[in-house]
Amino acid sequence: MLRATKNCGNVTIATGFELSQRLRDAIRDKLSQLIPGVNLEFQLRSELVCGVVLETNEQLWSWNAGHYLDELNEAVSNVALMAGNEEIQQQ
Repeated sequence: MLRATKNCGNVTIATGFELSQRLRDAIRDKLSQLIPGVNLEFQLRSELVCGVVLETNEQLWSWNAGHYLDELNEAVSNVALMAGNEEIQQQ
């Protein structure tokens, strides 16, 4: 997946939680194998709520609990709306 972004130059990994130095080193080693000469920066972003973002000059990959909860809320709202529509039709 990242092999296609060899010209990305800069990579930022942002998390909603602090990464240990051991984990940072492991990530740095793996990305250096995939993208030789990569510039890697780690950031802490509290708004990510248990999440992680990987940004390059070309791509953005993101996941966090907030996104998941938003999707879950939307799904529950849709089910409630459908249930309400069925109830109205039955009356």
